[in-house]
Amino acid sequence: MKWVTVRSEGLPPDPRYDCGLAIHGNVVIVVGGIVGKLRLNDLHTLDLAAKPSPRWAQPPISGTPPPSGHLLQIFVLGDDLYAIGGTIDGKFLTELHQLNVKEWKWDKLEVAGNPPSMRYWYSLAVLQGMAILYGGYGHPQRLSDTFALRFGTRIPTWVELRPRGDIPGPSSTHSVCVIKDRMYIFGGYDGKYRRGQVFAFEIVSMTDGI
Repeated sequence: MKWVTVRSEGLPPDPRYDCGLAIHGNVVIVVGGIVGKLRLNDLHTLDLAAKPSPRWAQPPISGTPPPSGHLLQIFVLGDDLYAIGGTIDGKFLTELHQLNVKEWKWDKLEVAGNPPSMRYWYSLAVLQGMAILYGGYGHPQRLSDTFALRFGTRIPTWVELRPRGDIPGPSSTHSVCVIKDRMYIFGGYDGKYRRGQVFAFEIVSMTDGI
């Protein structure tokens, strides 16, 4: 195995960090981030299937985009990209925005249920059609709660989960991935120590508040 530099065409986004990254089909989507002292909410795409090489583009966007900030979390369900969270001037955000990747139109969505408290440095991953959020930094404490953002109802709904088993404990800046029906968490920081454990989370059954 080896790393290679992907050669691309088109106009790439300015070099940045703390941006959101997701993939829809063969297209990588980049949202926002920090360029110098600027906090952005722009959107760029990289078509990996373009010939003769992957091509950058900036599709025309309409609607109400997420605020310009950083630490934004984005994820894809079907033909929709969702953006949640982020921070602006030290304020934690809980807004949810939806972008249809065929129409390239942003909408700010109404959300039901009990959302997570304001935080950042949490993990977010899609598992069984839901966005699962774990932990994070809520200023001044690290958190160990688990929430699901459910999309099976008319309005996306937050539900706090109460999983059993070996709870990872308070953690921020941990990394997450999903393989089949399991979400894995590695590393993080609990306020005193850097963490090196791996935890697996799976949904066997779920009702509100359980």
